[in-house]
Formats: sequence, structure tokens, C-alpha cells
Amino acid sequence: MLANNILQNLGKADRTIDDVFDEYDANFTRQQTNANRLHKEVSNYLRCCRALHGASKGLYETLIEVYEPEWKKIDKRGRKLVDYDSQRHQLENLQRASRRDEYKIARARDALETARTTYEVLNKELYEELPALYDQRIPNVASHLQTLYAAEATVMAEFSKVAKEVEAIADKLTKECAKGTYKVKRTAAPRPLSSVEASSPQNTTNSPSM
Repeated sequence: MLANNILQNLGKADRTIDDVFDEYDANFTRQQTNANRLHKEVSNYLRCCRALHGASKGLYETLIEVYEPEWKKIDKRGRKLVDYDSQRHQLENLQRASRRDEYKIARARDALETARTTYEVLNKELYEELPALYDQRIPNVASHLQTLYAAEATVMAEFSKVAKEVEAIADKLTKECAKGTYKVKRTAAPRPLSSVEASSPQNTTNSPSM
């Protein structure tokens, strides 16, 4: 068999040819290639849809939590209040001591005044900023959401446009297929070998003997 295949490839032996079957085989190969490509693109599309779903879920969860943010400035206010209380207790202990150290008491008063000033300035800022910031929570979120969903609406509109075009193409193909536009010409039955064409070997006079 191997020797015969070699001779056929060299054009030194007869080869049975079935053009109809070769066409069927070529159609199947082309269909298989297109199916593999379509499967790859559909898998990628589904992967992107899952990613979009996950991103949307994360966004909604963040929006729920955005009304209760942590303020580092608030934490600083708490620490400064602790510093003030600590300096106040230290001054009181120095003043109650059996032997008063006026130098240490004066330094403690200065530290207490510094702690009081720092705390009161920070506390005043928070009294002004926190209500104003809280009042802006809805407008700020609403503005960002408007921008986000306006962009999403534009994308969805493009998706809808493409989907309608694809649907129209699919309807057209369905109607044309119903009319038999894309049907392959079929023979009644496979041709017997006696009616199948055979290719003549080239240079038969010089072909080697089997």
C-alpha cells in the first residue's frame, strides 16, 4: 500500500477520483473549522459577561457601604482628646504632689494648653465639615451614577443595534435556508467504482514495473 501511495503521488500509478465526495469532505472540514472558531468566540463572550456581572455586583456592594466611610480625621480627633485627658491628669498629679515642682507644673500647663488648642481646632473643623460632607452624600453619589449609567446606556444601545442587525441576518438566512438556497447538490447514491473517474499515470512508458 505504501509503495502504491508513493507511486500515486509521483503520478506513476492510477488514482481513483470521486469529485462529489471530495466536495462533501471539503464542506465538512470548512464547517468544522468555523464551528471551532464560533465556540472560541462564544466562550470568550460568556467569560466577559461573567466579568461584567462580577463588576456590577462589586459596584452595588460598594454603593451600599459608601454611606458609612471611616474618617481618619475623626480618629485623629479621638487621639488628641486622649492626649488632652492625659496631660490634664498629669498636671493634676503634679499639683497634688507633697513636694510641688513648679517647673514641671509650668511645663505640664503648657503641654495641656497645646493639647487643648490642637483638639479644639480639629474639633471645630469637624463640626463644620462633617455635616456639609454628609449633606453632599446623595448628590455626589447620584452624579457619579448618572455619569456611569449614561456611559453604560450608550454601550447597551450599541449592543442593541448590533443584536438587531444579527437578528435580521439570522431571519434572512432562515428564510433562504427554507427555500433551499444553501443546500448542497446531492447525487442519488454513491457512484460505483466502475463509474468513478480514474486519473491516468504520467509517463506510463517510463513507469517502473511492480
